[in-house]
Amino acid sequence: MAKGTFHIKLDVSALQKHIANYKARALDAVDDAMREDHIQVAKEFRATPYPPERPGQQYVRTGRLGRSWKHKRYRKTKSRVEWGVENKAAQRGRVYPSYVVGDEQGRQAWMHKGRWWVALAKYTETVGRRKQMIHRALNRLWKQTGSS
Repeated sequence: MAKGTFHIKLDVSALQKHIANYKARALDAVDDAMREDHIQVAKEFRATPYPPERPGQQYVRTGRLGRSWKHKRYRKTKSRVEWGVENKAAQRGRVYPSYVVGDEQGRQAWMHKGRWWVALAKYTETVGRRKQMIHRALNRLWKQTGSS
């Protein structure tokens, strides 16, 4: 019986090119998805209704708190992107949203606790949606970079 050699030759250069192209564009895809989602989060925050006024309340609401929600990119480096929403509404030079809807830890001033929504809790509720948007964006990018 004759001896034979059986082997498979596999060229992965196309795959390497695909991965390099994907890697070069992935952060921009994530950045776009985060921007899109944070635009939506800011809209949702602006649309959140105020609680009913307290009996005998004398303060006249201006709506400034609700109108002041903005989306913002805080940082973008070669490997990282940070987005968020912020509210810098001020009365007499004093920024006050953290007293009303909570600070970065969700702490509110005693007179607003239990009556007003908490921004941290509302923001946390959007995390799952954001993950899905990023996942879809990266899947689209994978398909796009494979056909280029």
